[in-house]
Amino acid sequence: MPLDGRSILPTLLGKPQRAEDRFLFWVRLEGGARYAGKRFYAVRHGDWKLLQNEASEPLRLFNLKDDPQEKTDLSAKQPEVYAELQKALDEHIARCAPVPHRAPGGVGPGEIDNRKPK
Repeated sequence: MPLDGRSILPTLLGKPQRAEDRFLFWVRLEGGARYAGKRFYAVRHGDWKLLQNEASEPLRLFNLKDDPQEKTDLSAKQPEVYAELQKALDEHIARCAPVPHRAPGGVGPGEIDNRKPK
């Protein structure tokens, strides 16, 4: 299986690190009764980041170079960037859909269940 990564050796040696042109994805799986296993996603490409932090909010778009604290949502002002990141995120979610995850109130596949029997 090929590795999906890159060497950070240039950075460690104090040399310039080549910029990457790829999408980076995050998923956060929330448990408990409030979220019941809801997934929250983020995608980053270059200076742009599209993310959702709450179940009730839409995806929001930020330019991390200009707004590293993610205070100004640029979704309405940058619809092309929003659409590009949304498409990449949708494709990533579809590609990863079969990957098992931890159930909201229990353990997931491949994990050892250390809970005491009832």
